[in-house]
Amino acid sequence: MNKDIIKQLKRQATKLNNEIYEIEKAEIDKVQLPRIKKMVGWCMRSTYNSREEKTYRKILEWVENKEWGIYFIMEEIRLNSSGEVSIHITSESPYTNKEWWNAEIPLHGIERISEKEYEKVKAELMNEMSSRSLLRNWIVKQK
Repeated sequence: MNKDIIKQLKRQATKLNNEIYEIEKAEIDKVQLPRIKKMVGWCMRSTYNSREEKTYRKILEWVENKEWGIYFIMEEIRLNSSGEVSIHITSESPYTNKEWWNAEIPLHGIERISEKEYEKVKAELMNEMSSRSLLRNWIVKQK
């Protein structure tokens, strides 16, 4: 008797899980992916930034991989605590699961900033790449 009830409940659970999957897939396809695609050009900073370490990103484009979904291609500029500056192109896949549907930016540890702020920081870091003053000062202070 209990075996029959378990089989029946498992069939019902499978049916409900399939329905949930279809509803979530429709949400992702119709709402989330178009929203993510519109983020090209957005600028961000790490919420872990401190005075000594800064990381900023700008979404340059999105690329879709049939198996793994959408990826952002981003410019990233970074200043670390010793004064080293780097700029490079990186990629990251935004979160599309339901826990992130209402997030402004579906990436962990990121907040949106204006393009003006991003370009200002980028100019400062490019200037630092030319002068190397922060790195020079850090090296001189080492014991």
